[in-house]
Amino acid sequence: MNPMRMALLSFLVIPACDSPGGGGGGVIIDCTRTPELPICQADTVAGDTVGGGSDATNTTGTSAPDSTGGNGETQVPLDTTPTEDTFVPPDTTPPACETNARRCTGNSVQLCSGGNWLTVDDCGSDTCENGSCIVQALVCEEGDRRCSGASVEICDNNAWAFQQTCPSGCSAGTCQTAQGSADCNALLDCGNANGCFESAPPADAACFGECLATGSTTGRNEASALITCFDGCDWDATCAYETCSPRRAACFFASTGSGDCAAIDTCSSSCTVESCITDCYESGTATAQADYLWLIACAGLYCDLSDSACVGQVFSAGEPCEGAYSSCFN
Repeated sequence: MNPMRMALLSFLVIPACDSPGGGGGGVIIDCTRTPELPICQADTVAGDTVGGGSDATNTTGTSAPDSTGGNGETQVPLDTTPTEDTFVPPDTTPPACETNARRCTGNSVQLCSGGNWLTVDDCGSDTCENGSCIVQALVCEEGDRRCSGASVEICDNNAWAFQQTCPSGCSAGTCQTAQGSADCNALLDCGNANGCFESAPPADAACFGECLATGSTTGRNEASALITCFDGCDWDATCAYETCSPRRAACFFASTGSGDCAAIDTCSSSCTVESCITDCYESGTATAQADYLWLIACAGLYCDLSDSACVGQVFSAGEPCEGAYSSCFN
């Protein structure tokens, strides 16, 4: 055979298969360089490798895309699933309230913080108004009694409430009786005997009311006025004896005269019995009686009245009973 033809045939065959004496191994066919080779004339070329050995094959015709990469690794197809939209729209809900606003819910105070209502105070026995606790003014103490004309009223839930009408009149929160005859002194003795004045002021109105029911109209009026005055002083001795001396005089003495305070003192200095002292008081005017009662009571707050030196001291200038002494003797 022509050597050139043999060389040509060898060129054509060797790339298509392994050469028994050519060192073996696969040969990569590059159709861009040898487009005239029959294998390069196939409809689809998948870049096959022609390997040595009896099991090497050429691939021609239509074939599925190779899922194996050039380095033998499996290629993972791209994920074409549409991406889920994760956008969250902003919350446009308006807040429940404006910051620092206040309101009442029931009897509780609520304050707006961060757009929400928060309870910040419980008004308890007071009243919640316009977001604040309003302290109710104290009208009366629970259970207190008073007269309203001829009727008795009692304090109920910080308000005066009608209790009963008194046909014979009302005194110190208690209905009077028409049958009583006790005078003011007797009514005070009754109150002392029953412990009506022993508790913290004011006096026990219900207790003393039972005593008042036994008094005459004048006796009830005088006793009620005196105890009301003592209540106003919270039963402080100095206040009660000075401020309430006119009412004490009205309660203690049945009549008045024309003598002044000094005349009562002169008269009583010679007395040895209580009735004599009473007669001396009743010889003076109502003012004189009140002034002399305060003079003796003031001295009695600081001294044993039999201690003339002590009594003289408290009546001196700058001493606690100077005013009482001046009212009587000046």
